[in-house]
Amino acid sequence: MASPFPGKHKAQNLCPMEPWSTREKLCLASSVQRSGDQNWASVIRAIQPYAEAGRPAGWFSQKHCASQYSLLLENTETPKRKRGERGEVVETTEDVIVEVLRKERIEELKKEIRDL
Repeated sequence: MASPFPGKHKAQNLCPMEPWSTREKLCLASSVQRSGDQNWASVIRAIQPYAEAGRPAGWFSQKHCASQYSLLLENTETPKRKRGERGEVVETTEDVIVEVLRKERIEELKKEIRDL
């Protein structure tokens, strides 16, 4: 029997309603930076230990991780290309995403420390 809400089931599988924490996004972006955005199995293995408490077993599915990373890419300005000594690119979009999330996570941790 067809779903009365076409496409709704797929959307829920791709993007659960619960937002990702900064920590989870930073782990995802760092893992993609190391493994690439085509090796989701490796990315998932690397980030599973960092899931927030209470996450369902399938939280880090390939589709969900790819969808979340796509959102990170959409919300990040593409860096102006900087060249190193030999012409290689020094800063990539992945680098920018990781750096932004790293700074955000540091601020969260500083706030938690102040609150204690």
